[in-house]
Amino acid sequence: MNFDIKYIKKFIKNTSESTSIYIGSDSIIPKRIKNKMGFWQVRYVTAVIVHYDSCKGGKIFHEVKHNVTRYRPKMKERLLTEVRYSVECALLLVKSTGNRNFEVHLDINPNPKTGSAIAVKEAISWVISQGLNVKVKPNAFAASAVADNIVKKAS
Repeated sequence: MNFDIKYIKKFIKNTSESTSIYIGSDSIIPKRIKNKMGFWQVRYVTAVIVHYDSCKGGKIFHEVKHNVTRYRPKMKERLLTEVRYSVECALLLVKSTGNRNFEVHLDINPNPKTGSAIAVKEAISWVISQGLNVKVKPNAFAASAVADNIVKKAS
């Protein structure tokens, strides 16, 4: 599924100013995708969550991308690619959000005992440098719960 950015922008504009918008990405390398030629396929999902009035139900839009590489990407490379996809999506939507709460959620844990901490400084700096609000684990549900769930189910 690919994003229909025009539709998402229109959808957001038709919600109240108390609605919140969250964007997050996650990735997975399914073991079954490694092909006979030694290429690896990484599946990325970016999710946009429109949370009605920040207290009711919501609508989830998502996009699945597949990147093929000759090598198995290192964790830091995958994490920063997730950040890139989230930032690209956020920059396409930011002008449509008006005064709504708008956050980019990163599937990165700042705890130095976790593997994802290797990218935390670069990732947060990247998002902030674009003028966007950022959240990391455990407050990054758009990435760590929603996108995570979709990437595992995507085919």
